[in-house]
Amino acid sequence: MRLLTAAALVTALTTGFVLAVTAFVAAAQVPPVAAFGHWSAAAVRTGGQMSATVGVLAGLTVSVLLGATLRRTLRCGWDLALAAQTCRRLGPGVAGLVVVEDEHPDAYAVPGIRGRVVVSTAMLRALPAPGRTRPHSRSVRPGTDAGHRARSRRRRSR
Repeated sequence: MRLLTAAALVTALTTGFVLAVTAFVAAAQVPPVAAFGHWSAAAVRTGGQMSATVGVLAGLTVSVLLGATLRRTLRCGWDLALAAQTCRRLGPGVAGLVVVEDEHPDAYAVPGIRGRVVVSTAMLRALPAPGRTRPHSRSVRPGTDAGHRARSRRRRSR
């Protein structure tokens, strides 16, 4: 999985680089741009003539991709800030377990330095009481989420 992620990242960065160079070469052939950059437009053309249309399309593509990257980065940062604020509001839990008042049954692990397992009161009500059909079911879900938290910590420490 890591190899696939690395390959996708390298492909995306390489594609962006090629598009940016294409746009730059096309823009460098325009005399006012060449004057601003203190180089010769004629010298840039000696490497081969680049279509202005191709250069404009490459430049627009790079601009759109950079805009999307910036938007995504800001959105991720905002989501992380909201998640941190929500985690601070959870308060301390007993042995990493936090019970929240909620009408929907839910349980999940929150990764982090002091990862927590969050369980809703509806989830606790939905589980059978000890001594019934599944006597240990109240500890199954939080134990599962605690296992996810521990694996997440091991992965981050590598």
